[in-house]
Order: sequence, then C-alpha cells, then structure tokens
Amino acid sequence: MMLGIVGILWIKNPRLRWGSVIYVLLLTLVLSLRDDWYGGGLYGTRIFLELMPIIAMGFVSLLSLIKI
Repeated sequence: MMLGIVGILWIKNPRLRWGSVIYVLLLTLVLSLRDDWYGGGLYGTRIFLELMPIIAMGFVSLLSLIKI
C-alpha cells in the first residue's frame, strides 16, 4: 500500500497526480477526525479501502519506472 501511495507522485498526468494527492490527504484528514480513527477494531487498513484504485495507479506508475 505504501508503494502505491509513493507511486502517486510519478503519475504522468499532472491533473490526475495532484488530484490524487489531494484526495489521499483529505481522506486521511477526514478519517483521522473520526472518533474511531483507529478503525474500531478493524484488522489492517480496511478504513482506506476506497483508495485502492488510486493506489493501484500509483503502483503501476512506480512499476513503469523500473521497466520490467
């Protein structure tokens, strides 16, 4: 998950890149303001499940740098 979030910075389209960065930061802020910010007994990072499409784009853009 962390590789995908870091990979967001290497998305080629600048509007998509900065929109994704802002969305990740705003979602993290909103989720941290909840009373159960720790996930309420959830296992892992299920609270960030809606970020998976963005994380996948970041992971793919990071893999494109490696040229497998």
